[in-house]
Amino acid sequence: MINVELILDSADNITGFSIEGHAEYAEYGKDIVCAAVSAVSQTAVIGLQKLLKGKPEVVQEKGRLILNLPRDLSSEQRQIANAVLKTMYWGLEAVKNQYEGYIKLAVRRCER
Repeated sequence: MINVELILDSADNITGFSIEGHAEYAEYGKDIVCAAVSAVSQTAVIGLQKLLKGKPEVVQEKGRLILNLPRDLSSEQRQIANAVLKTMYWGLEAVKNQYEGYIKLAVRRCER
């Protein structure tokens, strides 16, 4: 199971996410669910790294991707980050709906 957690602050701004686990839909190297989650999430990370002046903190290990945004984003940068991360979430939600039982999506509030 792939566990995705989106982290929101009290103003509903997305401040980061974590993705952990493996779908185990198919054997390693042929798992289209893992490939889809990886492609969607990595695209979001690359977009944020290119678009934001304050680069996000990223931890990437086998079966794990964590991203935390800098605290000092301008309101324009915050809007960009929210757009990118909401789009990522919607993409992951679409994969989840297509492959029920392999992805769990959660939202957690975290005061920053």
